[in-house]
Amino acid sequence: MPSHKRKGARGRTTPRRGRGINPLYVAIPIVAVLLISGVALLATRAKPAGTAKAPQLPAWVQAGGPKAGRAYAQAVAHRDELQYIPCYCGCENVGHMSVADCYIADVADDGTIAYDPHAAA
Repeated sequence: MPSHKRKGARGRTTPRRGRGINPLYVAIPIVAVLLISGVALLATRAKPAGTAKAPQLPAWVQAGGPKAGRAYAQAVAHRDELQYIPCYCGCENVGHMSVADCYIADVADDGTIAYDPHAAA
């Protein structure tokens, strides 16, 4: 007799009770939906290439070469994220609260950016 079936009162086989649903049958689709939703959300937030205006960098940043220019441009593009990352170089002594402060000193109401030379040093 198969182990997963038992004979009922009239000799018919009935499925075994009490096993329930395998949790993976529930968890895998939920994880898949969350992953797909997250990717879709990120895709809608991403800016198409070429639409973002390149920031006008000061001469002292441009003198640092293309890597310095890219670093400052990325800091401007990702300032919202960088404000949550603490800096460990000791710059809190000059009033910096995050990595964003090492690159950007201030943003005026009209969007003009004042750069901080700390990250170029």
